[in-house]
Amino acid sequence: MSNLNDIRTDYTQGDLNLEDLPDSPFDFFKQWMDNASQFIKKDANAFVLSTVDASGSPSSRVVLLRKVDDTGFSFFTNYNSYKAQSIDSNHKVSMNFFWSELERQIRIDGVIEKVSEKASEIYFKSRPYESQIG
Repeated sequence: MSNLNDIRTDYTQGDLNLEDLPDSPFDFFKQWMDNASQFIKKDANAFVLSTVDASGSPSSRVVLLRKVDDTGFSFFTNYNSYKAQSIDSNHKVSMNFFWSELERQIRIDGVIEKVSEKASEIYFKSRPYESQIG
C-alpha cells in the first residue's frame, strides 16, 4: 500500500463566481447535474446519503437521485431498509454529490419526507423485473 499522505490532488479546474449563480439553488443544482451527466457516463446521479439512527449513530451509503424540482430531491429505497428505519427515527439527512472528474461537489442538508404511495408505485413498476424481485 502506498503512503496515504502522498496521495493528493490539487483541484484547480474552475472557480465558483457568486455573481454567476442563479437565484434558485435548485436551478444551480440542475446546471451542475446536467454538466455532470454530459461528462460522467456512469452514475452521475449517485450521491452519498447520510442519516442518523435512533441511537444517534451516523451511517452513509451511496444512492441514486431520481428526480429534482423546486420542491426537492427524490430517491427511492425499500421502506424496510436500515436507511429507511434511520430516516423514520430522524428526518434530518445530508446528501453529498461528488464529481471528481469535474472537481466539483455539492452538499445538501435538510429534512426528508416520503413521496406519495402512487409515486413510489410508478417508480417501482418502471424498474426492471429482476430489480423488482430484489
